Amino acid sequence: MRRVILLCAAAAAMLLAACDGPPSDQKMQWVARDAWDASCADKAMVEVWKVQNGHWKIKDSVWVADVDAVFRLTDDCASGIPLVGKSYKTMEKAAYKGTVEMSKCKDKDGETGWSLPGKEGSRCWTKPAPPGAAKVTPEGTPK
Repeated sequence: MRRVILLCAAAAAMLLAACDGPPSDQKMQWVARDAWDASCADKAMVEVWKVQNGHWKIKDSVWVADVDAVFRLTDDCASGIPLVGKSYKTMEKAAYKGTVEMSKCKDKDGETGWSLPGKEGSRCWTKPAPPGAAKVTPEGTPK
């Protein structure tokens, strides 16, 4: 009986530790797409993904990593980046290389996710936007 209790306690501790760890690759990819172009993030799939130098900037709160990625657009999209005005075509590739900083956040349902710093209240990535969902502008308001 004692072993069962110890085993359960160890499993619970490991589960809690996993929740407080760095973001998964999938969540880093969502935030990196947002850093690349918030207007087209939900229309970009990851084709090439390399992450280096991942570390906590603020322990258990802000994660920083160097990202080298190539995204492929699943639909036509007009960039929301000021002065760029690029229009991406379906299946076009877009390269992104930079340091991405991401903060823990909670979505409207209370689910923990990750976002760009300063966007925690409006663009908290807990899952990809499902098909047919309202598209969100960089300011977080529905289009």
